[in-house]
Amino acid sequence: MVGYWRTLLLSGVLLCSLLSALGQTGQVSQSALQNDWTSPEFELPRKHLSNLTPAEQIGQDLYRHYCTICHGMTGQGDGFNSFNLATTPAKHADSARMTNRSDSQIQKVIKEGGTALDMSPLMPPWGAVLTDRQIVALSTYIRTLTKQEDGKK
Repeated sequence: MVGYWRTLLLSGVLLCSLLSALGQTGQVSQSALQNDWTSPEFELPRKHLSNLTPAEQIGQDLYRHYCTICHGMTGQGDGFNSFNLATTPAKHADSARMTNRSDSQIQKVIKEGGTALDMSPLMPPWGAVLTDRQIVALSTYIRTLTKQEDGKK
């Protein structure tokens, strides 16, 4: 039954995409026909509203899902759960603090938790939840938070 609904959904998306490609001219564009609609990781197209790379965009999605509860949307350590914690969450937007951390250190803390680098034990290990590739994307996005903050100054 699930396969039926998935096929129906993909058919609807394909139809909408082709109708959009037809536009005013009544002809299907070559790019619409060249898309690989059989991909098992099919995603709806996104508008690129930011200057983030694809890896940074994936990291941003992961950050919003897993990290903002403590670290906040902009990495200021002001997430809505931060007031419940005995230790203030790391401020990822603090360039002075973050330049002292290597990418591998950031990835290690994400994967193994805060105790991996003698940091807060309240930072949970995400290695059982996230793949290594996701952890790299997440650390790549965390690096952009300092650039965003520096751009505001």
